[in-house]
Parts: sequence; structure tokens; C-alpha cells
Amino acid sequence: MIEGKVVGVVGTPHSGKSVFLHNLYTQLSQKTSNFFLQGVIIDGDGQWFFKSPIASEIRQKFKDYQAYKDYTIKSIENLKKTKKLIFIDLGGIPSEENAEILRHCDYYIFLIRPDKPKLIKKWQELLDSLDIKPLAIFESVWMGEAKVVSNLDIFKGVLVRLDRSGVPKQTLDVISQFVQWILSKFELAENNEGIFSINIKESEHWIFLDVKITSKSGIIEPSDLPKLLAITEHKVGLKHFGKGVIISGRLPIWAHSALAHLFHSAKFVAHFDPRIGAVVVQSHSTDYKIGQIISLNQII
Repeated sequence: MIEGKVVGVVGTPHSGKSVFLHNLYTQLSQKTSNFFLQGVIIDGDGQWFFKSPIASEIRQKFKDYQAYKDYTIKSIENLKKTKKLIFIDLGGIPSEENAEILRHCDYYIFLIRPDKPKLIKKWQELLDSLDIKPLAIFESVWMGEAKVVSNLDIFKGVLVRLDRSGVPKQTLDVISQFVQWILSKFELAENNEGIFSINIKESEHWIFLDVKITSKSGIIEPSDLPKLLAITEHKVGLKHFGKGVIISGRLPIWAHSALAHLFHSAKFVAHFDPRIGAVVVQSHSTDYKIGQIISLNQII
């Protein structure tokens, strides 16, 4: 049985923690599906901010924490049985509510704004009082050089301009190095090429998902289906948001059906037939009707 490790992610207010986690999630999900990001929503935004086009209009802070605590702790314990690494997105205040969740963590990641020394001290005192180890400490600044300071037992670095409107390449490079460090430390890397090859082409109106079976036998078993769906979901991410999905690949009918269901929230789902084009099989748009064919000329 998997006994996953839990990482509490904390940071002083306005340290860019939500932006950091969004980019960490995006990069890590391209390498492995063996992790999970759980938002506790005590006083933070969480991944929902990046998943909704109207998030900035409805942004609000979660108040009824006590009612949420038991659910969160139970979720953590269940996730530890199925994932090797679980990130818990906590709030920016060193409160007893945050401490309750941190007691269920093995490690912590701390994002620091240097201009808040009193809050940094309070956070550090809280973290030191708990039986958890530092995994990474990042200094979050608005100007300067993004860099890795240390990648030994504790990963340390400087992140510059963690802004929702865009993150500099130097900062993304530091996060990328942290991702590689995590993959190695927790042995998260997956060799998916031996089973599946998944390629994605994006256009204005849809994404084209091409799945190939690359195992020596050229076949997959029903037991491979959960892995196919997990890999596909992480690789596609949010690329299909507001678009259709065209699924291509020489796969069993049950694999095609599962993939179609995975993208049931897409604008439409179509299956690619190399003889005629893509046949729409489900739709939430009046522009695409079931049975409609998207021609080869439009796709290729």
C-alpha cells in the first residue's frame, strides 16, 4: 500500500503562493500523475482561481473553517493511500487553524516576503513547534534575480514576480528545477512511454488528442484504463477549457468511451475517423451537433 507524504504549503500574505502552486502543479503534472494538490481554503485562493474565467469577480475568503476541518483531514488520510505526494495549500496567517492541518503534514514549503519580518518570525516559530521537516524555502520578491540557492536536503531559492498576469522565465526555470528535485527525492517519475504516447495539437476551437499504444504487445488491458485517464487528464490540464476535444487513436472501444466521458464538460467531443474526419458524439454547443462531421481539411 502507498503511504504518501504530505507537504503543507504556507506563505506570508501576498507572497504569490497561489501563483507558485499553479505553476508547480502545471509543471509537475506534465511529469507524473502520482501527486495531488488539496486546497484547504482557510484564507487562500487555491487552484479554482486559475480554472475560472470569472474568478476575479467572485473571489472571496472561506470563513466557516471549523466545518471544513474534519473533511480536510479525512481527505488527507485517504489521499495518502493513493498518491505518493500530497500538497496542502494553506493560508497566509500562522493561526491555530493552519496549525491543526500542519500537524497532519510530513514536510512544509515556506514562501517568504522579506518585507514582513514579524510575520515570518511567527510562522517560523509555529513551524518549528510542529513535528514536520522543511522541504523548501523560497524568498518571494518583486525585483531581482530568480535563482536556486541550495538543492541539498532543503531546496532553497529566490522567486521573482509571482504575478497572476504572468511569471518571468527565470522564475519558471527555478520552479522547473524544483520539480526535477521533487521527482528525484520522492521517486515520482513515471515511464509512460512504455505504455502510451499522448500528443496534443491545439487550435482555436478544439484540441486534437492523439493516443498511441507503445507497448511491445501493442495492446492494453482494462486494468490500464485508470492510468490512461490519469495521464491524459494531467497532460491536457486546462487546454480544453471552452473548446471541443477530438480523440484519435487505435484503441479499444472501451478506452475511447472512457476518454469521451473524461472530457464530458468540453464544448463537444468527437472521435477521429481517418476516412472522413471527426464525428461529434456529444455536444454542449448549438454550433456542433451529434453526428456532425468535422472534415479532414479543417482538422489537418
